[in-house]
Amino acid sequence: MSISEESLFESGTRLAPARAKFEARAGPKIIFINRYFCPDRSATSQILGDLAFHLAWEGHPVAVITGQRLYDDPEARLCEKEEIAGVSVARLEGAQRAAATRDNGQHQHR
Repeated sequence: MSISEESLFESGTRLAPARAKFEARAGPKIIFINRYFCPDRSATSQILGDLAFHLAWEGHPVAVITGQRLYDDPEARLCEKEEIAGVSVARLEGAQRAAATRDNGQHQHR
């Protein structure tokens, strides 16, 4: 499934206010979507952070769409919007890891 820049920033979505700032930057726009991002310490968060921060440092407009929760602390809530080291971050409540519990060695997802 391909997600266009237009669908990410449609008016009426929570990301619409970020559109003007994002469009004002010159050059190709880079959007990453991952469940976790900085300050989370999960492996994918760290790898994505390294890449996103490097690209932003080189002057590329970078945005990350991620969840509001932390991998190791699913009760924590991070802010919805912020900029970290030149990377625009939008956090959505629904982009979270399914809570897993153990039942006789089996994972059950709620």
